[in-house]
Amino acid sequence: MIWLVAFAGYAALALVMLWPVVSHLASALPHDPFDPALNTWILWWNAHAVPLTERWWNLPSFWPMPGAIALSEHLLGISVLTTPLEWLGVSPVAAYNVALLLSYPLTALAAHGLAYALTRRHEPAVIAGLVFGFSPYRVAQLPHLQMLWAFGLPLALVAMHCYLETGRMPWLAVFGGAWLLQALANSYYLLFFPALIALWLVWFGRAAPQRALALAGTWAICSLPLAPILWTYSRVHRALNLTRELREIESFSADIASVFTTTPEMIVWHRLSNADYPEGQLFPGALALLLVAAAMAVALARGRGGRRSASAFTLARYLCLALAAVVAAVAISTIWIGPWQFPAGRPIISVSSLEKPLDVAAILVVLALAATAAFRDRWRVQSAFAFYVVAAVVMFALSLGPHPRLAGMPILYRGLYSPLLRLPGFSAIRAPARFGMFAILCLSIAAAFAFARLTAALSLSRQRLAAAACVIVIGVESWPAVPLTTPAAPIPALLRTDLTGAVMELPLGASWLDAPAQFRAITHGRAVVNGYSGYPPPHYRLLSIALRLNDADVLFGLTEKAPLLVAIDRREQFDRWRGLVERQHGEHVADDGSWSIYRIAQAPDASAPADVKPLPIQAIVPSAGREGVARLMDGDLRTEWNSQRVQAGGEFVVVDLGAERYVAAIRLAQGPFVADYPRHVAVDCAADGGDWTPCWNGSIAGRLLRNLIDDPGTAAASIPIERDRVRRLRLTQTAVDPLNGWSIAELSVLGR
Repeated sequence: MIWLVAFAGYAALALVMLWPVVSHLASALPHDPFDPALNTWILWWNAHAVPLTERWWNLPSFWPMPGAIALSEHLLGISVLTTPLEWLGVSPVAAYNVALLLSYPLTALAAHGLAYALTRRHEPAVIAGLVFGFSPYRVAQLPHLQMLWAFGLPLALVAMHCYLETGRMPWLAVFGGAWLLQALANSYYLLFFPALIALWLVWFGRAAPQRALALAGTWAICSLPLAPILWTYSRVHRALNLTRELREIESFSADIASVFTTTPEMIVWHRLSNADYPEGQLFPGALALLLVAAAMAVALARGRGGRRSASAFTLARYLCLALAAVVAAVAISTIWIGPWQFPAGRPIISVSSLEKPLDVAAILVVLALAATAAFRDRWRVQSAFAFYVVAAVVMFALSLGPHPRLAGMPILYRGLYSPLLRLPGFSAIRAPARFGMFAILCLSIAAAFAFARLTAALSLSRQRLAAAACVIVIGVESWPAVPLTTPAAPIPALLRTDLTGAVMELPLGASWLDAPAQFRAITHGRAVVNGYSGYPPPHYRLLSIALRLNDADVLFGLTEKAPLLVAIDRREQFDRWRGLVERQHGEHVADDGSWSIYRIAQAPDASAPADVKPLPIQAIVPSAGREGVARLMDGDLRTEWNSQRVQAGGEFVVVDLGAERYVAAIRLAQGPFVADYPRHVAVDCAADGGDWTPCWNGSIAGRLLRNLIDDPGTAAASIPIERDRVRRLRLTQTAVDPLNGWSIAELSVLGR
């Protein structure tokens, strides 16, 4: 009964705290029109396609690219709720909002259960439930439903503690089910949660090694259903050359100051907001931090009261602290005097920045703390309070990413997260800061322990009074001002059955344009060229670049297999986009309010002749970058020749075949350098000893786009020549793009 009361209380608080969402359940999305719209769209698709089938993988965005769902979270773990709701007639927006609202009491109740299992008191458990279920960090993650859907984390830990204590098999089933459901809901939790599980097993597993091994085996077995999903994600990403650059991962890492940084939507703590760290707003609330700090201070004070004899650990501790102070001083010296070395000639010591010395100092401080009697005592007795304090610190350290910073300034050369980048999957994850959810989970349990210890000497009535005061404080400091956004309005003309083809909305290429276009597919049910996801695929980057340069030829690449409907927003440079579509023979078919609909017919195949082969090339002479010429024929798409400047017109590459040959086509492979394709190419041909004559002139964007969809790893465009007695070919880039240079990964000439 008490658990139903607890759930009802958490649910009531969620309904009141998020009342704007409740009052606009089917008509508005919380926070912004981007990620909530994306997740609503994915949940809708999960309800209308059988998961893991070919149709399901081919999510109808970024058309005509296959496997588009692998560009984002699949959210199958959340669809166990939203799919039945949508089958029962609940609208996609309402189903999304129900899942968001329900995530609050479920997460709070699970944290409550974990704290109760450890403290055997409901008053501290309420503290844990409120901190983890309603913290300011959850408000910062409000656009990300998959981050809020976190109740499987404490539930899995409850099962681990209970199984280790009792050895009862049902707890293994609860652990495995909670892990699997959580992993299916959020890829970050799939990759990050094992770090906390491993830490838990190291700390507590010593008490019952066989049971710890059973937990590890259960985790492995219950991870098997994830294998086909992970394999397909990996295959799609490899095919598309999708990677995360280190600087992108660093930009989505937390800052050490993030623990005191929150989102502007907080009413009480809005002064702590910082928009520069959208993923680094990790503030858990002041009360949780104060409770844990107070309990640790009391414990340390009591520890000092006992008599401690000198030991090797004491000596090691002081030695580590002394060395840490010296190394830190060496590091800080670079701020005042800059890089230095000693002695000047053949230096024994060389210091160029504070980061590497501070790495050493940090390790020494950690060793000193591990050598303290207080830590060793708690390690020996497997203190749950100590574990969750240590785990909170470790999870926070991981959230700092590979290059920890303080107020934006790098202070450590390598963070605790760096080794994880070598593990499968982590190089595809861009937001280490999301380890913050695990830090707050551990902090919430530590806060529950802290409350239990600080109030242990009070009477039951005073304990409850103290708990009520804490509930009020947490509720007040966690209260948000929830912004709402209206979902994208449908375009009724696209519901017409006499208009066939996928849809592209113009303009495109920005999140505020693409997210609504993708969301509107829920209404009209067509595949959409536009897309908004965690990764923009290569062909979409090419499409965006070409349209920015008013290159209508790129549309030719979208109509190889089917006609295309183009919806042009009359409020956004309408004449420009209409002219571009009409240059590709677009036919006006409908007007609908602020939208004009055009249809581009299916284009003929423009593939190269099949009876040709690569011809031997005697020499290549470029206008610049001669040191990179060998890369044009080394068979490695990861290397490239580059024009050494942005495309300004006049860059050229001359190819000498050594003898006159019939040339069918020139094949330019871009590999991963799609953004550097030549914007406009003029090809001149010459016979042996003859003058240059024009062979071809135009844009390769459409041809390149077609190949990018079929073979994104190669990303090649074939320029038709079909001319006999050709020895030399000159490719000249004739357009202007101030943002990109011209790169070629591989060049070949096809003919006989």
